[in-house]
Amino acid sequence: MSCEDGWAAINLEMPRRIPRTKHSAQTYWDLIKAVTGTWWSATMLARIALATILIGAAGLAEEAMRAQATEDAAMPAFQMYLTRVGATCVSFLRPAQPETYLGYRIVEQEPERATRPLRAHASHPKAEPAETPSLESPQAPPVPAGEYTDDWQTAHDANGVRFATDKDGVAWFEYPEGEGMTRRLTFRAVADGIEMWMELSSESAIPGAYVVQQCFRLSGETNDEWRHHIALVPELSEYDLWAAEQPPRSLTFVRQGDAWLQVPPVERGVRYDTPAGVELARMQGAESKATAAIPHGLIVRQAADGSSVVGLFWERTTRVSNHHPADCLHSFVDLGPIEAGGSRTVRGKVYWMAGTKDELLEHWRADFAINQSQ
Repeated sequence: MSCEDGWAAINLEMPRRIPRTKHSAQTYWDLIKAVTGTWWSATMLARIALATILIGAAGLAEEAMRAQATEDAAMPAFQMYLTRVGATCVSFLRPAQPETYLGYRIVEQEPERATRPLRAHASHPKAEPAETPSLESPQAPPVPAGEYTDDWQTAHDANGVRFATDKDGVAWFEYPEGEGMTRRLTFRAVADGIEMWMELSSESAIPGAYVVQQCFRLSGETNDEWRHHIALVPELSEYDLWAAEQPPRSLTFVRQGDAWLQVPPVERGVRYDTPAGVELARMQGAESKATAAIPHGLIVRQAADGSSVVGLFWERTTRVSNHHPADCLHSFVDLGPIEAGGSRTVRGKVYWMAGTKDELLEHWRADFAINQSQ
């Protein structure tokens, strides 16, 4: 092989002819030197060519890794699925960890009404105004394979109940409330959780408070198995913790003043009223039945080892509660008043992040900065 053809091979260029290298010819060094006029051996040329191929392969591998990293960065932090149509439940999971997922029930119990608006909402924390997102991609995420995911859906449209989700981490759910009302929730995945918009539209006027219950589900291994179709997050399950250690310890907290207040670890629901909740009770001619009063509607649950934490918050919250046996957290959100033919939209967020409740608190303060005090 000539020097010209050798250099062409090293540079991965096609020569005028196909060169042939016979590695055993290295034992005839004097002949090779005389023919090629070079001091390079055939073995050395072969090694250089092999090194060039390996370097090229490493470059291709690096390019593939960069492409995968770009794809992973573009993937949303969470995907959303309709997991129980009749119970109006959706589930949130991390694509990289599909074995654990949170549940969220949109319609639960009958709304609580009052004839007048609640004035206390004026001082409740809220977010800066933001447009409700819409689905941008026609593609839905794949349903993950799992023991409890066989009935999960990415689209639904029957009997007025509608749901859609896309691969970019946006989903919406629409439900006919009755009496000419429609409720719609929109979800958007962000790094630390799920941003939410809840809209109630009404053909007729709603003159006062209209309070709906939202249920955030955190079932573990020891909860009833049918609940695993909606939520399965053992590290945040109080039932799992109680099965493993006694006396029972609560993982759930609310804010009171400038400190965290730990919710008692009991089977029955424990209720905490915001100023709007206290006002609503008095408007109904009764004293609040809450365990304690709280300044706003943030409620969180932190893993026993402090490694992860979830939280739920809605603007215009009247009360929150910790309720078993669903291992869930509740927010009661006021969507009234509404003029005839009008609507009201409120903002909320589900947090799910690594870290502690104090770190979550800082995220919440940044997200709902208006009227922020505690």
